[in-house]
Amino acid sequence: MRTWMLSLLLLITSVTVVPLQAQQDAPLTAGDRVIVVPDVLSVHTQPNSSSTVVTELWGGYVTRIIAVNNDTPGETWVYLEDNAYGWVRGDQDSQPTLILYTADALDQMLADANAAVEADSTGVDAYLRRGTVFLSLHQYDDAVSDYSQAIDLASEDARLFEYRGKAYLDAGRYDESITDLLQALEGGVTTAGLLNRIAVAYYFADDADNAMDYYNQAIALESGWGLPYSNRGNLLSDFNQNRDAFADYDTAFEVDPYMVTALRNRAILHRDLEEYDAALSDLALAIEIDPFYADAYRTRARLYDLVFSEYDLALADYNQAIAIDPLNPQNFSDRGSFFNLQGDTQHAINDFKQALALDPQDYNASYNLGGIYGRLGQYPEALNTYTTAITVNSSDTALLLYRAQILLALERYPEALADTQAYMTGDHREDFVVTALFVEMSIYLQVGDYDAAAQDFQFGYAIWEEFARDYAYYGQGYWVAPQRADLIVDLDTQADSAPDAETFIELGSLYMEFGQWENAITAYRNALTLAPNPEIQNLVSTIESTIR
Repeated sequence: MRTWMLSLLLLITSVTVVPLQAQQDAPLTAGDRVIVVPDVLSVHTQPNSSSTVVTELWGGYVTRIIAVNNDTPGETWVYLEDNAYGWVRGDQDSQPTLILYTADALDQMLADANAAVEADSTGVDAYLRRGTVFLSLHQYDDAVSDYSQAIDLASEDARLFEYRGKAYLDAGRYDESITDLLQALEGGVTTAGLLNRIAVAYYFADDADNAMDYYNQAIALESGWGLPYSNRGNLLSDFNQNRDAFADYDTAFEVDPYMVTALRNRAILHRDLEEYDAALSDLALAIEIDPFYADAYRTRARLYDLVFSEYDLALADYNQAIAIDPLNPQNFSDRGSFFNLQGDTQHAINDFKQALALDPQDYNASYNLGGIYGRLGQYPEALNTYTTAITVNSSDTALLLYRAQILLALERYPEALADTQAYMTGDHREDFVVTALFVEMSIYLQVGDYDAAAQDFQFGYAIWEEFARDYAYYGQGYWVAPQRADLIVDLDTQADSAPDAETFIELGSLYMEFGQWENAITAYRNALTLAPNPEIQNLVSTIESTIR
């Protein structure tokens, strides 16, 4: 293995890396983020025009340079990462194909596209350019709108469906993406890039069979392109076909020694198999080849943090990932999780906010930020975080369970009940379902519907008795309003000083909310000694018969 790696490194270092002159003669080098200038820019498997074209980049795309090759006299070729993983010409028609990315440069490109659309509302290229800039800005609805306008103007052009399919894919609208991408294929677009993109859409739509089929087709069409091998390896690893997954990652790197994403994916598989040293080795190699590969730093940071407890090294890698790619929300989201686990609440909040500013659909950031606010007892802030996240992730019901608990803490019971019921229409893990039933039970207890509460309690036990029995231990991991438990102390003190049936009922209901079933029975029985209540008696009987 050592000899094999050395030979690959020698192959890599044989490429001459030189600056590329572009916008105002500003040198572009490895690591630079760049914007694609021509309307269409072909991506090749090798740095020469005779190699296969595997996909196309569109004017307005933002990507990153991994290497620049100037071995052929008079020609400059650039290896690009995002949306390419292949080589493009450094100039086309005597004009540079790439300019250095800045926010102002992308804004100017958007302004130029706006002016072009205003000057000619029937110009397809202007809509495509503006749509792609919107795509680079993660403004997916605007991108889809412009691509749709282009399709309305030239529906016979099959490639336009790939544009819109890519926008749907980036937006997480996988079914619509698949429909459009297949339309492009049926219309005559026959690149390995399109086939790979269709496979990716099926992969994220949880259709493994079709994903595998289209990865295979992409590889059959162009066996010298590394990306579909790397992606197919991810699919194989999902199904624990680890030997085949490793083979695909190896092949991806063999056919393309700049395919650092394959090294990262291979490292993740090593990590999942608890082969941690091998994972670190792959990530170190990826960083050696591409010192500006933010994903490798972020992945290694998680290893340093969660496996090796090397917190200083982890933070350094998180910081490096952000320094390299400050527009990637996952860099901030992952560092926020790191700060959160370290107990550095304010830095965690800042990072999660930044992640959401970059990508409002970042589920991890929404969940964690809402959870922090909940733990701090800042319930209005938690509610706002979850509500915003649910609005932008309308198809994802998972956050409803957490918002329901915040609404319960705010005593907004009808809304909390609506959230738990909406949540339970989805397909979730059994522990989450039991938790949702017990949250709903707590709501019913607070509004005095003890029969419904008893029914939820029984259902929860029937689904997973061990989890339900130890809910006070296991369930606490799902609670986002733990300061509410402080009310138990207050009510207990109040009940001792001035015994009252209603106080004991409130105390019993809070004990139920936090899974302290025996304490709840005691509190309810104390209430019954002070004032008979058939509904409470039935609830107590249900609890006792269920847990004993």
